[in-house]
Amino acid sequence: MSSSSPDTPLFGTVLLVEDNLIIAMDAEDMLLELGAEQVVHAMSVTKAMHLIETVDVTFAMLDIFLKDETSEAIADKLSEMNVPFIFASGGHATKAHDFTRGVPSVTKPFSLQSMSAAIVRRVG
Repeated sequence: MSSSSPDTPLFGTVLLVEDNLIIAMDAEDMLLELGAEQVVHAMSVTKAMHLIETVDVTFAMLDIFLKDETSEAIADKLSEMNVPFIFASGGHATKAHDFTRGVPSVTKPFSLQSMSAAIVRRVG
């Protein structure tokens, strides 16, 4: 198993939950640059929950708002499994939702530096 370093804080398989394909492609490139060995992508809660059950996820990045749903159920499941995650927001007030409290987030459009900083805050 790989381990992370300050320059590459990620390792293993990262779950990316994002309903915008262009943003997802950019985020995937950044996650790989930050050390992820593989990025699996979901555009819905249903798909994300399936991936959580079938893939050994080591970290996740969750878009808060997914079309007509939120990523709250995904966050709850990841918390139960002790899988660290961060949120991504399109500028909506992330602190307005109880399930986002205490979890680092990045605001879209995010940079490699802001994503890395949020990940480091989450994983230490």
